[in-house]
Amino acid sequence: MMSWRVWVVAGLLLVGCTKPNPRSCKDGSCTDPSFPFCDTDGALAGEPQTCITVACTPGEFAGCRGDLAITCNTVGGDYDLVQCERGCDEAAGGCHLCDPNQTACTNGKVATCDAAGAVVSTETCALGCFDDQPRCREIDPSNNLGQYLDAATGATDLDLGMGAYISADDGMVSPNGGASFLPTSYLVNATQTAPGIRVIVARNVVLGGSVTIVGAEGGPALAILARGDVEIAGVVRVLSGYVTDSACLGGPGYYNEGKVVSSTYQYFTKRSGGGGNATPGGKSGSISGTGVIDPPASGGSIVGTRAMVPLQGGCAAGGSHDYFDGTYTATSGPTGGGALQVSSRIRIVVTGSIDADGQPGNNYANGGGGAGGGILLEAPRVTIGPAATLSAAAGAGGGCAPMTAQCGVGGVGATSDRAAGDGGTATYLSTTAGFSAGGGGGGLAASASTPQRWCSKLRTRLSWSVT
Repeated sequence: MMSWRVWVVAGLLLVGCTKPNPRSCKDGSCTDPSFPFCDTDGALAGEPQTCITVACTPGEFAGCRGDLAITCNTVGGDYDLVQCERGCDEAAGGCHLCDPNQTACTNGKVATCDAAGAVVSTETCALGCFDDQPRCREIDPSNNLGQYLDAATGATDLDLGMGAYISADDGMVSPNGGASFLPTSYLVNATQTAPGIRVIVARNVVLGGSVTIVGAEGGPALAILARGDVEIAGVVRVLSGYVTDSACLGGPGYYNEGKVVSSTYQYFTKRSGGGGNATPGGKSGSISGTGVIDPPASGGSIVGTRAMVPLQGGCAAGGSHDYFDGTYTATSGPTGGGALQVSSRIRIVVTGSIDADGQPGNNYANGGGGAGGGILLEAPRVTIGPAATLSAAAGAGGGCAPMTAQCGVGGVGATSDRAAGDGGTATYLSTTAGFSAGGGGGGLAASASTPQRWCSKLRTRLSWSVT
């Protein structure tokens, strides 16, 4: 507030000003950060229209100002004025939440009052109240999993702060240093259009240490649903939920395939094609030259979606066969990354890492790259810490680096702005004993450049922050 003073001295008009008083808020504002709150009626500090310093416990109720509740802010350095839908009640310690023998959702809380009007139970609603029902708004978990979150109201905490193995096949949890146990879980059976999902429901969830999610080839993906908070502070490896559907598998390759060319026994290696997901895998290189025409192995086709519905990981690269000295051996290709969905009614905080990478091709039989898996996090608030990493990268195809005329380079794995690469071609020369075409790179599940990769399909409001 600025005050002006006027003097008349020897016929001259002099105008001067004084410094504003940082403690006064007669104009309704406080400008000094050291005194942030205007105590208009003096109820807090005893002197009306005074800016006061604040040191309080976040969420603490300080008093009423009409229908406004004076409540400590989230950092404890100022007060917020909260409009109370049913009026402010000093005796109730804040906003009036319910009437006698009533359950109501008011000011973001579901409360039940006894016959005397005293609150006997409350629940804070992270997404606010329904307009016409006395209950909290809920997230609607992707892949139609909301029914399991609603059913498991008595679920207990899942504290794996020391690490664990989690089996997506049967839901068994084996903590590091502790006895195995079965949490509340359900199995969503696979259909013709979607893989199965193992659903684990808990209250609050902590994933710390080293957490490995395992499952059989082609088995279910894992979804963790939390009625409370989720903290991911450890290193989580997602090995379940990868796909072996023939539609998305990379084409097969071979190793040590013997051929007689120009009366000379030669051997050839053609690495397999990369697996597909929401983007296709790359094809392998070919082998060509006089007397030899060997087309590339195909890349895997698209089966997944960027929204992670259905919940599934990446597809495996094509397998290979080894035919040498009269012996035939078939091998599987590098697997795709797994799939993990974490849905919380309150918030998810990630300070550790989640790895759902597809396996890279090697330089021998299994040369294609597995497709990247998928990570889906959804909650009213999702916070990714400064040292956190979330990765569902596609595997690169195997090959020679640097490439030569007889040995092709491996195809790169797909990224958000780059398609999976094809393997390099090998050219037959009669003076050389061996020839090797590069493997195709794997496809990708979703864009790595936006939060859409981790927060698809949240159908209510979302607060996303990267700290």
